[in-house]
Amino acid sequence: MKTAALLAGSLAVLMGAFNSSGMWESRDKKETMNLIRIYGMTYDRSGSGIMVATHEGIKWWRDNRWQSEEGERHDFVAFAPYEGGFYASGLPGPGSKLPNPLGLVKSADAGKTVELLTLEGKINFHFLASTMRSPAVVYGYHETYGAQPLRQPGLYYTADEGESWVRAAMKGFEGEPTGLAVHPDRPEQVALGARDGLFLSRDKGETFVKVLPGLGISSLSYDPDGMITAGIFKDKPSLLQLDSTGKQTAEIPLPELKEDAVAHTSHNPARPEEWAISTYEHDMYLTSDGGATWYQLAAGGKTKPAPELAPAAGQKQEDQ
Repeated sequence: MKTAALLAGSLAVLMGAFNSSGMWESRDKKETMNLIRIYGMTYDRSGSGIMVATHEGIKWWRDNRWQSEEGERHDFVAFAPYEGGFYASGLPGPGSKLPNPLGLVKSADAGKTVELLTLEGKINFHFLASTMRSPAVVYGYHETYGAQPLRQPGLYYTADEGESWVRAAMKGFEGEPTGLAVHPDRPEQVALGARDGLFLSRDKGETFVKVLPGLGISSLSYDPDGMITAGIFKDKPSLLQLDSTGKQTAEIPLPELKEDAVAHTSHNPARPEEWAISTYEHDMYLTSDGGATWYQLAAGGKTKPAPELAPAAGQKQEDQ
């Protein structure tokens, strides 16, 4: 799977809505905008909009149209939503006076402003995950030797927004992480993905148990009910729902993904059958019926003038 490097584009407005049958009806067609490198996404708590973290700051799909958030356009490489906003790490946007790298930052206004918490100018986390309710417990994984107190690479967590950190032992984990997630209410339950399985911990990352051996984990998240959603890639991409022990409870049907896999997922807290996904090729899709039908909102990072019905996996476009 290759990654896309895209140029910045113009602002777009996207109008439409799902009808009573779950089918998309377009009401207006405008220009497109670019979602350069999607790093994460989350529904807002009401389920009315999707916040998308990109190389150029926060973009929104809400009120049935695409919008760019006001404020500096920071490169949020790692993104961890919680009930009041999000935590992030990455690089400052063009013209910003914030330090490089950002360290751990927090935003309570959808990215219009960010608050420097700790490690600014020192650490760029590769993965972040957070419990949902305040005070949040934030997990971070970084791959390089850094500054105290995170001098060694590895998995760390903080319960006081970076005032103090604990390094997890990660006993039983194998390989390099491909995803990180934490239970929304139980900070002791942590999940790490790898190229050869899913690893689950019940003691804040001190020890891990391997499940789904032989399967590559392409994405990882917990839904609002504490179920695990795992993007899988082996012979073909798939999206599984798992319980807290890693036992599969359901498979969510996907659209046709060619030489691609699910990179990020978000589950609408107000409508259980609605999901949003993005892929490694920076495509974005939305379903309102649990995966029976998908609409493509972006392709290669460029938003669609109007959402397009996507072929199901294994189904040719002309069959739609």
